[in-house]
Amino acid sequence: MSRENHSNDPDTYLIESSVPDVRALELKTRHAIEAQKQELRAMVGNKYQDLISAADTIITMSKNAQAIKTNFERMQTNYDVQTIKANAKKALELRDQKNNSTIVDTKRRYVYCIAALVKSLADVPEQMWHAMENHRYLHASRLFVLAEKVYDYLEQEKQKSFVDIEVAFPVIQRQWDAVSAFKQHIIQRSLHYLCISEQTPEHLAEIMVGLMLLDNMSYQDTLQKMLDMRLNVMREIIQQHKTRRLSHQLKEITTVFKRTLIQTFSIFVPTQHTSLIESFVASFQQTFLIPSKSSHGNETPSQPAITRLFSPSSNVHLMVRYLPDTLQTYLPVFDPSSPLTHQDVQAMVRAWTKHVEQYLQHHLSQPLAAIQSHADLVQLRTQVFESLEQHDTSWQTASDSLLSSYSIWHGLYRDTFNAYARSMVDTALNTLAQQPQKVWQTVMEASQQADFSVTMHVWPDMTDQHHHAFRLPHLSSAEEIKAFTRDLAETVHDRTNDLYRLQDAFDTTLARIRKDIQVYLSMEGACDTKEDTETIKTYFENQCLDTVMAYADQLQAFIERIAAWTDQNKINHGSIFLGRLAKNIGCLSKELPKALSVSLDTMPVFELRSRIHQDLKYTQVQDKLLYVYHQSHTPWLDWLEKKFAQDLESTLVLTKWNDACPSITVWENVEQDIKIPTQSTNDIVKNLYFVCEEIQRINSTMIDQTIMTQLREKLLHVVNRVYQTHMERLEMTENGALQLIFDYLFLSSLFEHTNSTVIQFLKQQVDPINWASYEYHLKSQVNKFYIRQSLILSVLTHATHETYESQNLPCADGMVCRRDMEAVYGTCEKPAYPAAS
Repeated sequence: MSRENHSNDPDTYLIESSVPDVRALELKTRHAIEAQKQELRAMVGNKYQDLISAADTIITMSKNAQAIKTNFERMQTNYDVQTIKANAKKALELRDQKNNSTIVDTKRRYVYCIAALVKSLADVPEQMWHAMENHRYLHASRLFVLAEKVYDYLEQEKQKSFVDIEVAFPVIQRQWDAVSAFKQHIIQRSLHYLCISEQTPEHLAEIMVGLMLLDNMSYQDTLQKMLDMRLNVMREIIQQHKTRRLSHQLKEITTVFKRTLIQTFSIFVPTQHTSLIESFVASFQQTFLIPSKSSHGNETPSQPAITRLFSPSSNVHLMVRYLPDTLQTYLPVFDPSSPLTHQDVQAMVRAWTKHVEQYLQHHLSQPLAAIQSHADLVQLRTQVFESLEQHDTSWQTASDSLLSSYSIWHGLYRDTFNAYARSMVDTALNTLAQQPQKVWQTVMEASQQADFSVTMHVWPDMTDQHHHAFRLPHLSSAEEIKAFTRDLAETVHDRTNDLYRLQDAFDTTLARIRKDIQVYLSMEGACDTKEDTETIKTYFENQCLDTVMAYADQLQAFIERIAAWTDQNKINHGSIFLGRLAKNIGCLSKELPKALSVSLDTMPVFELRSRIHQDLKYTQVQDKLLYVYHQSHTPWLDWLEKKFAQDLESTLVLTKWNDACPSITVWENVEQDIKIPTQSTNDIVKNLYFVCEEIQRINSTMIDQTIMTQLREKLLHVVNRVYQTHMERLEMTENGALQLIFDYLFLSSLFEHTNSTVIQFLKQQVDPINWASYEYHLKSQVNKFYIRQSLILSVLTHATHETYESQNLPCADGMVCRRDMEAVYGTCEKPAYPAAS
């Protein structure tokens, strides 16, 4: 069953069969056609030769019978006794004989007429086949109409003829059945041939006249049919994109579009008061012919149209004289309605053009999908431009008349090309937008390791399992020295293998997309080309901005997802890893500023490394990525704050703040009778040192001022909160209060802020007279201790990237005084002791 369906469907057969099978089928079909033609000719020729022979035999038999009769009469006259009577009747017999001869001639002429009509009906199928094979569809239509009139005449004669036509010519009905099937075939072939744009307007006009004659079409119907068929041609061209080059397809679509408008203008737009199609219709209705100078085998100026019904091998001049006058002088009668005005043609062409534009906008993207790069798209666009730039005066005239200076590029291709360029940008950037999934996969794999490190270790040791930045090269190896130099540069930015790989994937993908987009900038063309280029460039820059912002949003979402883990160490490292990737992309990527401001010119180094004339989009992206970087440290900051608070609370609660305070043992005499603290409590220093260790563990050089400021603010808040919470509960003596004051002043110096409430409460625990003696020396010792500890706690003391000297002022005695202590206590001056009473 499927085999039969395939044989009835040419498209399916051609798809599923091989080339030899198709050629074999073609050869078999051609042989079958020729065999049927020969059979038709044989059938028609053999039968009607017998018919003519029978008619001649009848005439001969009539003559012979008459001769025999005359001879018998002569014998009777010569040998009969009543000769006198016979002679008397001779005059009468001669008169009757003359009347009988006239009747015979009339009957003979009538039989010849019927035979000629049957002969024409027998010859017309071959003539129609020959006309259609040569694409003379008007002539085929005219033959069919004449054959139809012949059949109608024969049907009328059946009622009044003295000859039984059905008995004498039984083939008439079967022959008409064969001829009548040609009507739809001629119409279909005519409509199909309207698809062929490589025709002259005159030939197209003839086909349209044939459709008016055979299918009762109007002027508007024929024009609409031609436009519909041309639209179907464009659809077929688009659907062949898998087997043909796209540039050839677009060139062919352009050619079909141009020719359609030119032919429509030549056929339907009036010139000198009448259009081509109107002149053809008028001539055809008056003469049943097309003017000889423009026809395609449709004219016969020396013979009437009825002669074309007979085979060329027939003696036409002997047969035509027997045909009735109504057929010899037949003229067609059909109504094509009123001719189209210029405005009517304009409206129809514009509506058709709109349909073409809509179809290409929806379906041209299918063949364009084979283009994978903007370079190929630009090359295709250039080829389209070259085909459109070919000068054609007839096209210009037609477009000015029908579409008011229509631009094929703007109307048919521009929007589709630009839309596909945008879709290619979206597709390319989509690969960049999917990279965070690989980042997450990397984080998950790293989190499974026993020791998840986010920083590099410069020098390896025997037991170190972390990633090492580099190893010392052999001085004799140039390649190793070059690799050492490159790795040394990477070490500056503390980029581990994973960070380098992920950032390199980002830069590589973005560079490939940007270089593809730059092809538009190197293309020179008309103003509309430059406008399209600028549009695509702007679209790419905006989409690149949105993609990178979405990239940052995904990193932010991953950081929030990591916050739900249970292992705090992995939470800290995972979040910081994602944050550093965001920072590396925002600050170290060389491709990101180029992609956000596409240009053929290389940006100067000072513009890439500074914020001079920096692109606003690049600034926006950097701010977003740095925000992600700062947010990534939030879990670590919260954890460090909590840890420091716990340790500080434990120190305050567990330490004795009375005369048995352990720190009193290391107090020193600043004067003979004044012994005060000279260093902070060891546990407090250890707590601060733990914070510094944690900062160094994640590489303090990669922590910017914003994060350190947040950390210092959190730690300062912890100090104030813990002291305010616990100082009223502590059991302290004057010596314990002095040590607490020293510790708090040291912490305040470190974080550059002092809470006067805490100081005032602790001062109340010391005798005022003694405090007057201790105050100056205590501040001096705090300052000295701060200077000593600044080397160990440098990541906290220099967190704002300011030099140590800029944070201090000289005191009155040549010592150094912290600015924050000056803000709390004023300038450092020796106290004026009260005079003895």
